[in-house]
Amino acid sequence: MCCSSHDPKINSSELNVFGYMSLHLKCKIKNTQLDPKADKTIKNIPFEIQIRTIAQDAWASISHHLDYKKDSTIPEELRRDFHALSGLFYVADTHFSILSQEKTKLLFKKST
Repeated sequence: MCCSSHDPKINSSELNVFGYMSLHLKCKIKNTQLDPKADKTIKNIPFEIQIRTIAQDAWASISHHLDYKKDSTIPEELRRDFHALSGLFYVADTHFSILSQEKTKLLFKKST
């Protein structure tokens, strides 16, 4: 598999804007162990791999359900709360990552 480009939706927005965050890798199959006929049919088909944390995936699902390409989008008077919630998911995700890193450091320190 060869990933020719990546589209980081995590750092691509303004610093004061939260919302959908994910890492998208645009890929193609490079070489396979398949027979030559199958190899030709799938080799140049592009695909995308999306990498998200659990919190990023939860927010993507929630925001997709409530706001993404809907006729009835979130009313203007509720938008501030909607965007504030995306910030909470970002803060939770960041702190879960910090906790995980610190736990790993402590476990490594105890084992040495």
